[in-house]
Amino acid sequence: MYCLKYFICLGCLLYSGHNYAQNLYKNGTIYIVRHAEKLKGKDPVLSPEGEKRSGDLLLKLKNHPPQLIYVSQYQRSVMTADSLRIQMNIDTVHYVAEETGDSLLHKIGTNEKCILIIAHSNTIPAILKKLMPAVDIIITDEMYDDLFIIRYKKGRPMFKRKKYGTANSIIQTHQMHLQ
Repeated sequence: MYCLKYFICLGCLLYSGHNYAQNLYKNGTIYIVRHAEKLKGKDPVLSPEGEKRSGDLLLKLKNHPPQLIYVSQYQRSVMTADSLRIQMNIDTVHYVAEETGDSLLHKIGTNEKCILIIAHSNTIPAILKKLMPAVDIIITDEMYDDLFIIRYKKGRPMFKRKKYGTANSIIQTHQMHLQ
């Protein structure tokens, strides 16, 4: 009997978590980007290319800016948000980056109509999967120029993947060799 109660409770938790992600917004937008290019080290700052990409993010979102920016505990995430945060006077919320995305999703409120999440190559796939179960994304270490957009209209999510800033040099070189 105890096992049956355990499985019923576990099923309720999993089901409610799935609904939470789907019902996050009725009408709103979630932008998700990977932090910009970084230097080497344990908690590195942005490289000059990363600082430029941070400015490119501001240019990309300035006409439809987020109301709130979610950043992880790492400097590279916070610094990627700096151009938008400072120029547009947008508040940030810190979350703990972990591979399931649960820490972040539990912090997201439903009062904002537009948010930006600055995450990491190993956390974005799980975050997207929870918000858009049909989306399956792989992000390599060289990929910094993706802007993922989830727009909710009447509770239904629509997904787009766009690029911003300069194309990554490694990927750009690979594409040149293919032509």
